Amino acid sequence: MPKFCRSRANAALFMQEQLLCDIDKAARLLFIDVPTLQRWISEGIIRAVRKGRKQLIPRAEIVRQLANKLIVEDLRALIGHKSAHTTVLLYCRRDAAAMLDISLRALDYLLASKRLKRRRIGRKVLIHHRDLERFSASDQLRALRPPPPDESERSTKSPTTSPILDGDNSVDEESNNG
Repeated sequence: MPKFCRSRANAALFMQEQLLCDIDKAARLLFIDVPTLQRWISEGIIRAVRKGRKQLIPRAEIVRQLANKLIVEDLRALIGHKSAHTTVLLYCRRDAAAMLDISLRALDYLLASKRLKRRRIGRKVLIHHRDLERFSASDQLRALRPPPPDESERSTKSPTTSPILDGDNSVDEESNNG
Protein backbone atom coordinates (compact mmCIF):
# COMPACT_ATOMS: atom_id res chain seq x y z
CA MET A 1 0.00 0.00 0.00
CA PRO A 2 1.37 3.48 -0.86
CA LYS A 3 2.55 5.77 1.96
CA PHE A 4 -0.21 8.35 1.58
CA CYS A 5 -3.02 5.76 1.78
CA ARG A 6 -3.93 5.65 5.47
CA SER A 7 -6.99 3.47 5.14
CA ARG A 8 -8.22 0.63 2.98
CA ALA A 9 -10.88 2.89 1.43
CA ASN A 10 -8.21 5.30 0.23
CA ALA A 11 -6.17 2.37 -1.06
CA ALA A 12 -9.18 1.11 -3.05
CA LEU A 13 -9.68 4.58 -4.57
CA PHE A 14 -5.99 4.75 -5.40
CA MET A 15 -6.10 1.35 -7.15
CA GLN A 16 -9.27 2.32 -9.00
CA GLU A 17 -7.67 5.50 -10.26
CA GLN A 18 -4.67 3.52 -11.47
CA LEU A 19 -7.06 1.51 -13.66
CA LEU A 20 -8.52 4.66 -15.22
CA CYS A 21 -6.94 7.00 -17.78
CA ASP A 22 -7.89 10.53 -18.65
CA ILE A 23 -8.97 11.36 -22.17
CA ASP A 24 -5.59 12.71 -23.32
CA LYS A 25 -3.66 9.68 -22.14
CA ALA A 26 -6.26 7.24 -23.52
CA ALA A 27 -6.15 8.98 -26.92
CA ARG A 28 -2.35 8.67 -26.97
CA LEU A 29 -2.54 4.98 -26.03
CA LEU A 30 -5.13 4.32 -28.76
CA PHE A 31 -3.18 6.38 -31.36
CA ILE A 32 -6.18 8.59 -32.11
CA ASP A 33 -7.09 12.24 -31.63
CA VAL A 34 -8.96 13.49 -28.57
CA PRO A 35 -12.04 14.59 -30.61
CA THR A 36 -12.23 11.11 -32.11
CA LEU A 37 -12.13 9.54 -28.66
CA GLN A 38 -14.82 11.93 -27.43
CA ARG A 39 -16.99 11.00 -30.42
CA TRP A 40 -16.44 7.29 -29.67
CA ILE A 41 -17.54 7.88 -26.08
CA SER A 42 -20.69 9.72 -27.17
CA GLU A 43 -21.49 6.96 -29.72
CA GLY A 44 -20.97 4.26 -27.11
CA ILE A 45 -17.98 2.63 -28.83
CA ILE A 46 -15.87 3.15 -25.69
CA ARG A 47 -17.24 3.17 -22.15
CA ALA A 48 -16.20 6.09 -19.97
CA VAL A 49 -16.56 6.85 -16.28
CA ARG A 50 -17.38 10.34 -15.03
CA LYS A 51 -15.52 11.69 -12.05
CA GLY A 52 -16.69 15.23 -11.43
CA ARG A 53 -16.35 17.03 -14.75
CA LYS A 54 -13.67 14.66 -16.03
CA GLN A 55 -14.25 11.61 -18.17
CA LEU A 56 -11.97 8.68 -17.43
CA ILE A 57 -11.49 5.59 -19.56
CA PRO A 58 -10.95 2.19 -17.88
CA ARG A 59 -7.73 0.50 -19.00
CA ALA A 60 -9.72 -2.62 -19.84
CA GLU A 61 -11.60 -0.59 -22.49
CA ILE A 62 -8.31 0.63 -23.95
CA VAL A 63 -6.96 -2.91 -24.11
CA ARG A 64 -10.19 -4.11 -25.77
CA GLN A 65 -10.05 -1.34 -28.39
CA LEU A 66 -6.38 -2.01 -29.10
CA ALA A 67 -7.14 -5.72 -29.60
CA ASN A 68 -10.00 -4.85 -31.99
CA LYS A 69 -7.75 -2.45 -33.85
CA LEU A 70 -5.02 -5.09 -34.24
CA ILE A 71 -7.53 -7.65 -35.51
CA VAL A 72 -8.89 -5.18 -38.06
CA GLU A 73 -5.38 -4.22 -39.20
CA ASP A 74 -4.45 -7.90 -39.56
CA LEU A 75 -7.56 -8.51 -41.65
CA ARG A 76 -6.84 -5.47 -43.82
CA ALA A 77 -3.26 -6.62 -44.33
CA LEU A 78 -4.46 -10.10 -45.23
CA ILE A 79 -6.99 -8.76 -47.72
CA GLY A 80 -4.51 -6.22 -49.08
CA HIS A 81 -1.85 -8.92 -49.44
CA LYS A 82 -4.27 -11.14 -51.31
CA SER A 83 -5.47 -8.40 -53.67
CA ALA A 84 -1.94 -7.12 -54.32
CA HIS A 85 -0.95 -10.38 -56.03
CA THR A 86 -4.22 -10.85 -57.90
CA THR A 87 -4.09 -9.45 -61.41
CA VAL A 88 -7.09 -8.18 -63.26
CA LEU A 89 -7.55 -10.26 -66.40
CA LEU A 90 -9.64 -7.91 -68.51
CA TYR A 91 -9.56 -4.12 -68.54
CA CYS A 92 -12.18 -1.76 -69.91
CA ARG A 93 -11.02 0.76 -72.51
CA ARG A 94 -10.60 3.57 -69.99
CA ASP A 95 -8.49 1.47 -67.60
CA ALA A 96 -6.42 0.00 -70.46
CA ALA A 97 -5.69 3.50 -71.78
CA ALA A 98 -4.66 4.58 -68.29
CA MET A 99 -2.38 1.54 -67.93
CA LEU A 100 -0.66 2.34 -71.24
CA ASP A 101 -0.68 6.06 -70.42
CA ILE A 102 -2.35 6.97 -73.71
CA SER A 103 -5.63 8.63 -74.59
CA LEU A 104 -8.85 6.78 -75.27
CA ARG A 105 -8.70 7.87 -78.90
CA ALA A 106 -5.20 6.45 -79.30
CA LEU A 107 -6.37 3.19 -77.74
CA ASP A 108 -9.30 3.09 -80.16
CA TYR A 109 -6.86 3.56 -83.07
CA LEU A 110 -4.77 0.66 -81.78
CA LEU A 111 -7.85 -1.53 -81.49
CA ALA A 112 -9.13 -0.57 -84.96
CA SER A 113 -5.76 -1.22 -86.59
CA LYS A 114 -5.57 -4.58 -84.72
CA ARG A 115 -2.25 -3.72 -83.13
CA LEU A 116 -3.96 -4.48 -79.84
CA LYS A 117 -6.39 -7.38 -79.43
CA ARG A 118 -9.77 -6.92 -77.82
CA ARG A 119 -12.42 -9.13 -76.30
CA ARG A 120 -16.11 -8.40 -76.30
CA ILE A 121 -18.61 -9.32 -73.65
CA GLY A 122 -21.92 -8.08 -74.90
CA ARG A 123 -21.38 -4.48 -75.93
CA LYS A 124 -18.44 -4.00 -73.60
CA VAL A 125 -14.96 -3.88 -75.17
CA LEU A 126 -12.30 -5.40 -72.93
CA ILE A 127 -8.54 -5.79 -73.35
CA HIS A 128 -6.70 -8.73 -71.81
CA HIS A 129 -3.88 -8.02 -69.36
CA ARG A 130 -1.50 -10.25 -71.33
CA ASP A 131 -2.13 -8.22 -74.52
CA LEU A 132 -1.40 -4.97 -72.68
CA GLU A 133 1.86 -6.41 -71.38
CA ARG A 134 2.81 -7.69 -74.84
CA PHE A 135 2.06 -4.32 -76.43
CA SER A 136 3.94 -2.33 -73.81
CA ALA A 137 6.97 -4.64 -73.91
CA SER A 138 7.68 -3.94 -77.58
CA ASP A 139 8.80 -0.70 -79.20
CA GLN A 140 6.03 1.12 -81.06
CA LEU A 141 7.67 2.85 -83.99
CA ARG A 142 4.52 3.49 -86.02
CA ALA A 143 2.53 6.60 -85.22
CA LEU A 144 -0.87 6.28 -83.64
CA ARG A 145 -3.18 7.29 -86.47
CA PRO A 146 -6.61 6.17 -87.50
CA PRO A 147 -6.45 3.13 -89.75
CA PRO A 148 -7.16 3.69 -93.45
CA PRO A 149 -10.71 2.74 -94.42
CA ASP A 150 -11.18 -0.73 -95.91
CA GLU A 151 -11.85 -1.21 -99.62
CA SER A 152 -15.38 -2.36 -98.86
CA GLU A 153 -16.08 0.84 -96.92
CA ARG A 154 -14.77 3.00 -99.78
CA SER A 155 -16.89 1.25 -102.41
CA THR A 156 -20.13 1.66 -100.45
CA LYS A 157 -19.43 5.32 -99.85
CA SER A 158 -18.75 6.32 -103.47
CA PRO A 159 -21.98 7.16 -105.35
CA THR A 160 -20.73 5.94 -108.77
CA THR A 161 -20.25 2.32 -107.80
CA SER A 162 -23.38 1.83 -105.69
CA PRO A 163 -26.13 -0.10 -107.50
CA ILE A 164 -29.31 1.76 -108.31
CA LEU A 165 -32.40 -0.33 -107.79
CA ASP A 166 -35.45 0.64 -109.83
CA GLY A 167 -37.88 -1.70 -108.17
CA ASP A 168 -38.40 -5.19 -106.89
CA ASN A 169 -36.53 -7.64 -109.17
CA SER A 170 -38.20 -10.71 -107.68
CA VAL A 171 -41.47 -10.03 -109.60
CA ASP A 172 -39.60 -9.92 -112.96
CA GLU A 173 -37.80 -13.17 -112.22
CA GLU A 174 -41.09 -14.99 -111.49
CA SER A 175 -42.65 -13.85 -114.78
CA ASN A 176 -39.54 -14.93 -116.78
CA ASN A 177 -39.44 -18.38 -115.13
CA GLY A 178 -43.16 -19.10 -115.47
